[in-house]
Amino acid sequence: MRIWFLAFWTLNLVSCQTSPRRLDTGDIQVPEGFSLRKIDLLDPLGELYLVLPGTMENYLQWFNASDCQCCGHNDYRFIREDQQPAMESGWVKFPVADSLYQITFFHSDLNCPDRPGAIAALAADLLDDIQSKNVQFRFVFAEKADLAGFDGFMVGYKVPSIQTRFDSISIVEALVYIDPKLVRIEAQCKTHDCNGFIEQMKVAILSIRYQREN
Repeated sequence: MRIWFLAFWTLNLVSCQTSPRRLDTGDIQVPEGFSLRKIDLLDPLGELYLVLPGTMENYLQWFNASDCQCCGHNDYRFIREDQQPAMESGWVKFPVADSLYQITFFHSDLNCPDRPGAIAALAADLLDDIQSKNVQFRFVFAEKADLAGFDGFMVGYKVPSIQTRFDSISIVEALVYIDPKLVRIEAQCKTHDCNGFIEQMKVAILSIRYQREN
């Protein structure tokens, strides 16, 4: 899987831009039923703008601590208004929520270096990880993407929901370097109504725009 994916990435996909565009939020198209949202990343990373379904109004931001050096990360999460807020921690094991409708952005601590220029290899790792953890899964899409003016990768898939009362869990994951940090994105829907969730999160992630700190 890894060799095939890296060869496909190199030979068949056109490189995205590697420098951020000048931000103009007026250029961001907001589809019907969506709203424009803003994430203030830690200084000096800057700001992210994206469109999300209008029901994803609640916003959480915290440091997900760990006893492993550089294993903790800064989390930024939007959740649906009817979802109970929960903030995971490496120190305290929170019970897994019975239902989820959320998108989370996270990156390592600013003092912890990230491996630059390795989106293709990280994307291959991500696909291998998905397949190793989920014997039964269905890919909806997996593709290279221009995210906020940087090279990125995104994948959408569904897995059986063994431990809950729902039939399946819809997941979208993405990777993008916003120099100097690797930003990971994970969106999850675990409810009775996940129809269209993967497509909506793909729209949201592709809408991301970036403004570097002045």
